[in-house]
Amino acid sequence: MMELSNVKILFYSGYWDGPLNGLCEYENKIYKFDVSKMEEWIETEEEWSSKIYKLIDIEPWQLSYELYWHSLFCTNIAAYKEYDQKLIDSRFEIKNKDFYKKQKNEYKKIDYSNNNIIGIFKI
Repeated sequence: MMELSNVKILFYSGYWDGPLNGLCEYENKIYKFDVSKMEEWIETEEEWSSKIYKLIDIEPWQLSYELYWHSLFCTNIAAYKEYDQKLIDSRFEIKNKDFYKKQKNEYKKIDYSNNNIIGIFKI
């Protein structure tokens, strides 16, 4: 698997001692990224502590869905990064507690297992 450089994290959706997944930019295109612990990529515990991420190609509808839900989060809960500020939109305003209710009732996790993996990278 090819190791990539110059990957820019736009935002993350999960965090545990560093980002776990989210969206990033590589060569002027937006991709999904996900932390990976695949034995063929990581041989030592030290390599796992530095986290290796897989860069996943996504379909336009998948990107739209991810951006929609992150825009709702940024508008109603918190905007942590500079990219998040661009996603705040008053049309997405709902009461904070209602965001989590909406997310629980409506959000459907996307299965990316059939998407192409472009490469791997480290932060």
